[in-house]
Amino acid sequence: MTKRIAIIGGSGYIGGELIRILLAHESVELISVSSDRYAGKPLSRIHPNLRSQTDMQFVPRSKVDDDCDLIFLSVPHGTSQELVKSYHERNIKLIDMSADFRLKNRELYPEWYGWEHTCPELLELFIYGLPELYRGDLTGATFVAGPGCVATSAILPLWPLIKNDLIEAEHIIVDSKIGSSAAGFEPSLSSHHPERSGAVRPYSPTMHRHTAEIEQALGRGRPVTLSLSVHAIEMVRGIASTAHVFLKDSGVDQKTIWGAYREEYG
Repeated sequence: MTKRIAIIGGSGYIGGELIRILLAHESVELISVSSDRYAGKPLSRIHPNLRSQTDMQFVPRSKVDDDCDLIFLSVPHGTSQELVKSYHERNIKLIDMSADFRLKNRELYPEWYGWEHTCPELLELFIYGLPELYRGDLTGATFVAGPGCVATSAILPLWPLIKNDLIEAEHIIVDSKIGSSAAGFEPSLSSHHPERSGAVRPYSPTMHRHTAEIEQALGRGRPVTLSLSVHAIEMVRGIASTAHVFLKDSGVDQKTIWGAYREEYG
């Protein structure tokens, strides 16, 4: 059955990718995409790669019809909280692509994001949107929190080792190299190509905000401690993450490790 989908905030990189994917999805009808700044302009004005895909125009957020099966929120971190409260009251299913509902513990938001959560009572309603770990929980979910980019690149390779108790969960080191698109659609001195060209810059050598997200997803009832460093490199898309881990049992061989990954990911 075809699902009617709307996107709130479709002018950024995440919004653009959502539009591209959903337009090509055989089970989806994309009914509206909002952007208050670009309302009335074609989607292809901001996302030229969509010129041959659709003639849809951006609409104001106030014009997005509630008569849909699901809404994607693709707005900046810290701004989706009040929107979610409104959609919760109207019993609308949604996937929030920001960081606003990824963490379950309200006390972690001031520490990692620098602001108090305005509707912590809704945190428990959100399922972390990484199907490799939470596929069963996502079936029938009303609210989903889209995972962070660096977090995803660390969680997926580490999970089979954590799940099978092969490594010391309290001594994990992750080094990630990220492209410029991770900085978002709005340009800055740090994301501008001439400033990044030929350079490797420590973006967040300590206290990267995705650390808490990774520890939460991998923990699932056991303590996980992670040291995460992120570097910006001369690349537009993609993330390369290297995880350094320590085996619990020195007798574990390569066959056992490969077996853990095959069992988890096929």
